[in-house]
Amino acid sequence: WQHVAFVRKEDEVAIYHNGQPVAQGIVKQPKLEEGKDPEEMEIMVGAAIVSGHAFYVGLMDDFVLLDYALDASQIKKLAEEGWEKFAASDPKFKK
Repeated sequence: WQHVAFVRKEDEVAIYHNGQPVAQGIVKQPKLEEGKDPEEMEIMVGAAIVSGHAFYVGLMDDFVLLDYALDASQIKKLAEEGWEKFAASDPKFKK
């Protein structure tokens, strides 16, 4: 299996593969339609809406969305231990 993590903290984004950083950069907020609230934007997992609505084909397990950004050491620990052990040891995660 492969572990892939995407971390966004404000405008900074980092991508990790099996616990190792593979890319990082700055992203800009997408333009919103007039009158739309950014808090109501949809999140699409496995869809590339900017490239003609291409979709991921395959299986995905243990998808997790957190309301805080993990740092590099936490991503490495998560990739090595798996979600259940990581969540049990992370004081910010509440069951």
